Amino acid sequence: MDYFDELDDSAIEAFADLGLATEYYVGSHVGKLSDAAIQALADVRLAGEESSSHPGVNTSTANRSRRRRVQTNYLLRLDHPFTTPRDVAHQLGLSRVPEIEVGEGEDGSTCFCHLDQSVIDAFDACSARTAKDHPGKKWTKVILNIAHKDTALPHLGRDETLPQHRLCTSIPRKAEYPVDYFFYGTLAAPDRLARLFGVEINEVTELRPAICLDDRIRIWAKKYRALVGCPGGEVQGHVFRIKSVEEEKALRAYDGDSDEVVDARVVIDGKVKGFRTFRYAGYEDELEN
Repeated sequence: MDYFDELDDSAIEAFADLGLATEYYVGSHVGKLSDAAIQALADVRLAGEESSSHPGVNTSTANRSRRRRVQTNYLLRLDHPFTTPRDVAHQLGLSRVPEIEVGEGEDGSTCFCHLDQSVIDAFDACSARTAKDHPGKKWTKVILNIAHKDTALPHLGRDETLPQHRLCTSIPRKAEYPVDYFFYGTLAAPDRLARLFGVEINEVTELRPAICLDDRIRIWAKKYRALVGCPGGEVQGHVFRIKSVEEEKALRAYDGDSDEVVDARVVIDGKVKGFRTFRYAGYEDELEN
């Protein structure tokens, strides 16, 4: 798999501008980059380390060894002969055109599209079949350290393999925000949210105490707190209203790909309401009580 080794300076700076924490390899190519590109990569690495819901964990190593219940997310750099997400969708027979991300660098913009593991596997197979038509062609694929979000969200504390327990709700479009999230631990802190969203701390005034139902906290990697489903359990925390898709992406990048977005029942002001939160995306036999 090719990572930033195949990116030119402008593409690296453009990717860093996206602000998404990633797993990547640079190797000897660092010596050939401009100072601006090297700093851009350093900023991405720093963002990844600070944003993880489990700070200090080597996510590159963890991703390769950890079993997952959800698919890994990728960014694919668009290039000839697939210069648009629609080209990718047409070639692979996808029912939906992948989402595009555009990063702006000093020397221009670079486009990427979002793909999950199954589509990346199909893309690799397609590339292998057509390699003779594009000799020497290498594709840049970047693993995103961002919490998984499905088009139909599972419900915390229920067996989502049963159809009656998987809600048929689509990922909100920009016009459908705001959306309410339940936080626990360090994320439920005004100063951290202010830094995450790039606003003044006095603008973060909507954190309200709440209780999330049908869950519990367990320990991952011997030291990090992980929210898991537990019928009858409850976790105390806070709720916060996310105003835009950009804020939600910032949250998902902060939380990292150890987790996934789920629907949850939350008690606030004495009433049970529907919110969203982040649930551990691995297998529970990897956790400690």
